[in-house]
Amino acid sequence: MEIEEKERFEAIDVMKCILIIFVIVGHNPNLVNGNIQRIIYWFHMPLFFIVGGYLFKSNHQKSWSRRTTLKYLIPYFSYFALDCLLQRNISINNGIKFLYGGRMYPGVYWFIPCMLLTLLIFHWLNRNFSNKTNLLIILIMYIAAHLESIFFLPYDGDYLNWNIIYQIPLNLDICLISIPYFAIGYYLKNIILKIVKKSNVISFFAISLICLAFIELNLSGILFYKLNMKLGHYYNFILDILIPVIFGIWILITSTLISKFISKFAKMLSIIGMNTLPIMYLHITINGLILRKINYGILMYIVIGIIPALIFNYICSKNRYLEIFFKGKMPNGII
Repeated sequence: MEIEEKERFEAIDVMKCILIIFVIVGHNPNLVNGNIQRIIYWFHMPLFFIVGGYLFKSNHQKSWSRRTTLKYLIPYFSYFALDCLLQRNISINNGIKFLYGGRMYPGVYWFIPCMLLTLLIFHWLNRNFSNKTNLLIILIMYIAAHLESIFFLPYDGDYLNWNIIYQIPLNLDICLISIPYFAIGYYLKNIILKIVKKSNVISFFAISLICLAFIELNLSGILFYKLNMKLGHYYNFILDILIPVIFGIWILITSTLISKFISKFAKMLSIIGMNTLPIMYLHITINGLILRKINYGILMYIVIGIIPALIFNYICSKNRYLEIFFKGKMPNGII
């Protein structure tokens, strides 16, 4: 049966919902096994960049870069200010670390500058070079990312205490690998749509077996694999593409089947998937504040990570000033 464009994008939004849930789970090592956390890091952030590439549309308007920069940076600073107020962590030292960004500052704030720079650089490449030249440049970036990871960056995960030479401002070096992931989504759009169109229960079980085989090999110690974009930890030229892509196909097929056969549930998940940024910004802070008063398990951690952020996002959508500051929605004519 032909899949309508609407269903295709609903499946992508359901996929983004699943990914943001993995982000929430991965940010609480006290509630999940360390092995599970490591496996989540194999794919969840690479897939956000791959999905970003899939959704990216080439735009030659002169104002595009300026509007995109404001769309990302205004909420970036607004949510930081809100976080500081909620956590009562207002200090010059904290502000300086935030402005430096990257591995100097804890939490999720590395992602937004990295995604913004990925968009801007990919947009520039797309405007100025042929696809063949772009692919060569992107391949060089991918190789450079691995050389930096293998021969330069520390292997430990205590990034806040790394020497300053390894704490690259705004994690600019992560663009060396985020752009290749972004390019996968952009250049393979037609293949992604074919996967959506041909998704069925048989393909779901087939890809599930492959992913579970990778997980079992890792848990049994036969295959030790690690990928962490924030830390710049990626050491395998082949698996660092293969594993995120395979797990991405698994999640995409799952999302498509949910969209096909459980439509009401899919609509709920797609709402979450369309609003991942406020969830990404707020889930650590809100859970941290509540966990000071009461203890709860991983399911409640996920719920509290999602619901208040969605409520806040809805409130922002009803006020034009909050829309500007927390959604980056600029009124027409301003820029």
